[in-house]
Amino acid sequence: MDKIDRQRFSGFAALYNSSRPKPPQKVVEIILGYRGGERINRIVDMGSGTGLSIAIWEEAADEIIGIEPTPDMRRLAQERFVNITFLDKSSYATDLETESVDVVTCSQSFHWMEPVATIKEAARILKLGGVFAVYDCNWPVVWNWNAERAYEALFVEVKNLIEKFPDLYESESKFPKENHLTNLRASGQFRYTRQILFDNIEPCNAERFVNIALSQGRIQNLIKKSVTEIEPLLQRFVEICKSIANPVMRVCYVMNIGIR
Repeated sequence: MDKIDRQRFSGFAALYNSSRPKPPQKVVEIILGYRGGERINRIVDMGSGTGLSIAIWEEAADEIIGIEPTPDMRRLAQERFVNITFLDKSSYATDLETESVDVVTCSQSFHWMEPVATIKEAARILKLGGVFAVYDCNWPVVWNWNAERAYEALFVEVKNLIEKFPDLYESESKFPKENHLTNLRASGQFRYTRQILFDNIEPCNAERFVNIALSQGRIQNLIKKSVTEIEPLLQRFVEICKSIANPVMRVCYVMNIGIR
């Protein structure tokens, strides 16, 4: 729990920012609905990365704080959003005041956080009636069945390479997404919990679909460690995708909510 991998998402912040799905305004609508529609005084986004999950709150909150321990992710976010505060803290110790926050979110990040300590910290800083929202999109995005099948096959091979070079991931701590709701309920910190499903449509082409795959930390770690076996796998994946012409992708989300 004390070990934060600050390097896992280092070195590809721009790629991550340009290719990853951007959380839809529907996230704000759902959370504000649980808040009775009132404007948010302070929201904290844990694992805020390059700020993709921050932008949707600019018109709905008076104060926005991003918690991001990876330096180049945080640096890019600070360049993009000069009026938002980004802190080099962890989800286990934000150093924010007790009961000072209306909403805490984790977008595509909670599975990298030890859940017991993170939930405890989120509950500590939330006001009574505050919302803790954990949401993730499903991989691969819905774009083309042949490309999606190639994506899944690629990551089977990536898994095999990781097992072949286990030293690459000695610092990895990952917690299953399917346990998020169970962890919220087991914490005893929330009066109400539930899961919500929704989707969103975004522009897409072959380049973006490929870059979404390249923005995954597992692939980037293999590239950064110069594991050459990844190169023909990526080339095969690119070849399958580049002939496909679908201008949109459908991004499917799972959101788990806890009301303090």
